Amino acid sequence: MPRTPEIVPFADAHADGAARLLAERQARLRADLAALPERWCDPAEAATRIEALRSADSAVGFAAMDGDRLVGFLIGETRLDAPWDRAGWVELAGHAVDPTQPDVARDLFAAWSAKLVHELGVFRYLVNVPVTDPEAVEAWSQLDFGQMHCGAIRSTDASDLGAADPSIVVRAGVAGDEAIMGNASELIWREQASPPSWSPMLPERIEPNRADWIEELTLGDPIWIAEDASSHEPLGVSVSYPLDPDLDIPDANIKLASTATFPAARRRGVGRALLRQVLIDGAQRGAPWCVTDWRTSSLLASRAWTRLGFVRTRVRMERLIDPRVAWTEGG
Repeated sequence: MPRTPEIVPFADAHADGAARLLAERQARLRADLAALPERWCDPAEAATRIEALRSADSAVGFAAMDGDRLVGFLIGETRLDAPWDRAGWVELAGHAVDPTQPDVARDLFAAWSAKLVHELGVFRYLVNVPVTDPEAVEAWSQLDFGQMHCGAIRSTDASDLGAADPSIVVRAGVAGDEAIMGNASELIWREQASPPSWSPMLPERIEPNRADWIEELTLGDPIWIAEDASSHEPLGVSVSYPLDPDLDIPDANIKLASTATFPAARRRGVGRALLRQVLIDGAQRGAPWCVTDWRTSSLLASRAWTRLGFVRTRVRMERLIDPRVAWTEGG
């Protein structure tokens, strides 16, 4: 039976062991999802991701030691900006444990959250966990974390989507489509604010969000607008762009980003038509993989994108600590 590890502040002496654990985990992830970048299976490359996280101004890290052997690490930061508003955050590269000791994650969180709760008044925590590592998901679940967001991937080969529906035309967004983009800006947040997501859009963010959607027309990223072939009525909108590679993001990719269907056009296959166009465009740009993400409590998004071939890669898990604990002497 493994001994209870000693939890100590993360130091330079732990960097090599942490890089080894992260590289080994990446290799296990690639056994399930070969599209994920291979280079982070190399400890030297994994070390660069860890060092980047450590360099953040608010970074706080801990290492779990079993004698002289590092069996886990956690490096997180504090985000003070909206929409997170004072939250502890752990990236996918910010934690890994020996696969024979998944429970070590709980010891690491205990040390990290103790520092953030008592010294910084942080009560909201978010951690990104590989979906293909069920022991890790279980360890964080036992810490009262629940799923709130996920990332996913699929091929840009659109042959599985079937023939295009001739009643739906997908065209590029152009100057003059500001009203369409502005109206589309409300679709996602209104759906997320409804049950069972219950994710609010604060009133002061509505107009800036609308402005962001309209600004997309000037940024040069692909924008696709689905229209009724007969009436030319707008049916839906999709924005896409490439992402920088990461542990769960392939080297050459296109992201299916803000994508939504106007309510009156739902169940017509508008999302399928927009996705098909994004995939075709991505393939033409040399991207064999498409990535996206969605709030796991969104019934529309989670059902639509999994039906359309996306496979989840990571889940962002969230925990809210009761702030009344600040009155206690615990920890």
